[in-house]
Amino acid sequence: MCGGNACVARKTDGTAVAWGSATSGGDASGVDLTNVVDVMCGYGACVASKTDGTVVAWGHSNFGGATNGYQPVTNLAPTCPETTPTTTPTMTTTTNVTTTTMAVSTTTTSDTSAPTPAPPPVTAVEVEMKITEPSKFKQADYVQEMAKQTGVPVANVKVKSMEMKMSVGYSFKGKTEVTSDQAESAIAKSLKIEKSQVSVEILGRRLGEQLRGRKLEEETKIKATITMAANNEKEIEMAQEAHEKLADSKKSAVMLEDVQKVLKDEGIEVELPEVTEDPQVDVKVQTEIVAVSKTPVVLPKGDDLEKVAEKAGAEEIEVKSEEVLTPQNGKTSFSSSSISLPPFMILTLALAATLLV
Repeated sequence: MCGGNACVARKTDGTAVAWGSATSGGDASGVDLTNVVDVMCGYGACVASKTDGTVVAWGHSNFGGATNGYQPVTNLAPTCPETTPTTTPTMTTTTNVTTTTMAVSTTTTSDTSAPTPAPPPVTAVEVEMKITEPSKFKQADYVQEMAKQTGVPVANVKVKSMEMKMSVGYSFKGKTEVTSDQAESAIAKSLKIEKSQVSVEILGRRLGEQLRGRKLEEETKIKATITMAANNEKEIEMAQEAHEKLADSKKSAVMLEDVQKVLKDEGIEVELPEVTEDPQVDVKVQTEIVAVSKTPVVLPKGDDLEKVAEKAGAEEIEVKSEEVLTPQNGKTSFSSSSISLPPFMILTLALAATLLV
């Protein structure tokens, strides 16, 4: 079961696991998820019902979760019509058993007539910044400054994903042309990354002058773009290592020799490739910002946006896309005051209550 920002699943051994946004229910490290009967996640919190009749909730406090671990609710009573005991062992049940809504607050049953307040809007934004090298990007400072500029707590700014895009220009000279596919394969092998992470654009070709009867020399100019995920320290280290092979003069020379060798192994004779455009690094950051009211946050512009780049260790910044996410446009809404148990659990509870009369 997945909600707006987190998911939870019940396992066959009666335990449950959660993942996703830590503040929206993805972090269940402080929750006792054993002897679980049913689980679900809403927009910003998750809840589980247990075999002993209790319910635990976790996630964002604004959406029904607890801020300090889990929040147990005990003595939950189903809505069940009273029946008169009979002298025969035959058990009778009524047919008007209704769905019972269990409250995850201080009361045992919720007032279903009260409207559930809508969760605050979330703004999904993609920004792209130019940096000198992958290791120079300061994610924590980026989050803090973005929170400051949008007027929300730091906890309301979540980086969903990051990737590094490194571009560099090369020139290949030889007796045959080099295709984009061949260049992508050679560069990927030299950087020890997947070919899918390399994209090559052919900028132009030209024939060199004929010298004393020799075959015409063909020059192929390309722009190579290397895209690498940067969502954790290991991925950032791998991106940094690839960048050094592109930017450091000694490491770049070794890398280009490897490119030349790979092409030769494929039957393509070229001179040692030359750098025609110095490496540049762009970091693309997918961010979600939770508003503190019913009004979506206003993203910074101009000098305020440049302050975000400066704090993050970037030289330039550009907002590539912006979208306000609400339950109406695709996100699952979550009631911060109540949860509904499955029908089979309601019937079981009703029958059990009848036997206790």
